[in-house]
Amino acid sequence: MRERLLAGGQPIKARPEAREVILAGNYVPDILQHGQNGRRTLIWDGMSARGKDGKPHILSTPVQSELRRLARDGEWGDVGQTVISFFRYGQIRDQIEGRGAKAFLDVGLWWPDRVAREKAKR
Repeated sequence: MRERLLAGGQPIKARPEAREVILAGNYVPDILQHGQNGRRTLIWDGMSARGKDGKPHILSTPVQSELRRLARDGEWGDVGQTVISFFRYGQIRDQIEGRGAKAFLDVGLWWPDRVAREKAKR
């Protein structure tokens, strides 16, 4: 699968029932980041979500499509420049979890501003 930007691609049909699953579970796209402060790169596999606990979840295909649509439409802020790459996502996820080689600098989980604020309140 080649890499592409989240902002590109075909329009995605809205799925209200899938949106309800995402909102009820408080899921956000499992977007990862790497790089130094001014040169951060966001990477996502385009399929996985993350709960507030920070653990990745694989959702059903219709819910994955709705997650991509919501992300592209700015539900969690401007993430249109996120690179969709299954390969790089797997490498960074393995590095975060301590399973892979340290191929990327300053890796971490990306959190939308509103989720980061909620986590800070706890």
